[in-house]
Amino acid sequence: MHTENIWIVIVLLVVIMVGSNLLMLGAARGMRGSRLDFWKDVSKGSDSMQQQDKSLEELNRRVQALKRQKDDDDDGFKL
Repeated sequence: MHTENIWIVIVLLVVIMVGSNLLMLGAARGMRGSRLDFWKDVSKGSDSMQQQDKSLEELNRRVQALKRQKDDDDDGFKL
């Protein structure tokens, strides 16, 4: 067995592990400031969804009222 090749593989694995840890550390440190922006965007999105829900509820009430009105009109014209 070639011991030289084993040492090359071990060194490459160590370099990959250290490099990936440094990349993750850099990503975590860089993301620290952007987390606040992310939560602000999420809260803005939930506000717009609440406004959309209110609009859809109003539309649903109007549709139900029109259906009731149509049913009442249909009842009056039965033979």
